[in-house]
Amino acid sequence: MAFKRNGLLTIEMITKIENEIGHKFPEDYRDFLLKTNGGRFDFEDNHEFKVEPIEEENIRIDMLYGVGEECDDLLIYMNNTYGEEAGDNTIIIGNTLSDGFIVYTYKGADSGVFFWDDNYAYEFSGDEYNAYFIAKDFNELMKIANLKIE
Repeated sequence: MAFKRNGLLTIEMITKIENEIGHKFPEDYRDFLLKTNGGRFDFEDNHEFKVEPIEEENIRIDMLYGVGEECDDLLIYMNNTYGEEAGDNTIIIGNTLSDGFIVYTYKGADSGVFFWDDNYAYEFSGDEYNAYFIAKDFNELMKIANLKIE
């Protein structure tokens, strides 16, 4: 699986990001940021999966956000711009090729990683329901997306 990393972050940098966007990251996501600072998938690689009830196409992750000049501070920007709309205890961690977001809800009964169809691109999406479960946590998302960090 080709995954182009954005570089490395330190614990201090992650703490600063957490303070800036108002979320303490779950440990599995923190570990991922320490090793990669997010990154982009190679388009030709298989990093797609289905989510219920969307049957018409697979969801493909495009990028997982990071911080710094090389990744346009997207982790900070997206959370400061769309964070309230995403919901409490939810971090916007990436986007898909179908113009949706990957979000990580890290507390509560509805915790997990979700595909957020914020543009209502799929027929099932609407004001009442537009987030589709992918994985119970970030580590499981990495398995589903066939992403291995070396």
